[in-house]
Amino acid sequence: MLILNPESKVASDQKKLPYFLYDYDNFASKFVPVDFKLAQSDSERIAVDHAAKAIDPNAKTSVLS
Repeated sequence: MLILNPESKVASDQKKLPYFLYDYDNFASKFVPVDFKLAQSDSERIAVDHAAKAIDPNAKTSVLS
């Protein structure tokens, strides 16, 4: 299960993205936190940067969609 909580104090204090992953443990019959790390490559950062600059900030709909 993925939870996105933009108001998370924990994520804000640790300066991390407010994503929390949980996996269901059949033995304990509950969700347990999953440790994860988001990874990105240089080419991905460049592509996102170029896409962000190409979008008209005054447009009501995204050109990418």
